[in-house]
Amino acid sequence: MLYFLTGLVALLVYYLQRGGFPPASQPSLPPDDAAVYAELSQKAEFSQQTGRGFGRLEGPVGRAIDGDTIQLLDGTRIRYLAVDTPEKDAPFYRQALELNRRLTEGQRTIIFTAARHQKDAYGRVLGAVFIETGGLSGSSTNASPTVLLVNAELIRQGLAHLYLKDSNPLTEALKPVLLEAQAWAIDHQLGLFPGELKAGQAVLATRYRYHRPGCQNLKAGEGKPMDRETALRSGRSPCRTCRP
Repeated sequence: MLYFLTGLVALLVYYLQRGGFPPASQPSLPPDDAAVYAELSQKAEFSQQTGRGFGRLEGPVGRAIDGDTIQLLDGTRIRYLAVDTPEKDAPFYRQALELNRRLTEGQRTIIFTAARHQKDAYGRVLGAVFIETGGLSGSSTNASPTVLLVNAELIRQGLAHLYLKDSNPLTEALKPVLLEAQAWAIDHQLGLFPGELKAGQAVLATRYRYHRPGCQNLKAGEGKPMDRETALRSGRSPCRTCRP
């Protein structure tokens, strides 16, 4: 009994020192996005001097278009790099959109882009989107004002997958924090991940995706057998065609 009470007191002191108990409905994760922000800021400054590397944009957000796209007040559309949220009418589409709205609409953003503000096939600038936050509704932190990487926060709350497509310096800089975010969501069984992990079926893994056996995107003999959790923790995302 004494050991139990001693442990209970120690736990109480621990949480009081950290500013209180975490909300019951949302595990408390102090995002460590400041490090990647500092790294990208330094590289963007170097890029301005040399004309190579990262670009940087700033501006207030007019609206969130969907879970992984925003539009700035000047009309520039930004697609979150290396992130994929559910499509319309899919499970968790609405939750991802609402979180994106709460985090970004009306906020001033700092966006790092690939060289020359690389765009996707739909004309959207691909970027890493940061906002300043402190106790912001919808974020996973209640700390004093700091920077939050929205790309990572969507994954942390289980409302997006890490989505790698090709290797470039900006994606490589983001990859460690996005992998940590996906591991957090898996560990805490948030959003999309409980259903995916309970599906049970073995998958075939390629470099960036995992597939159902027989997926039309797989060539003969292509794909390494892998369980879903290993595939997700390694940064692979579900194929959009076979939807494993």
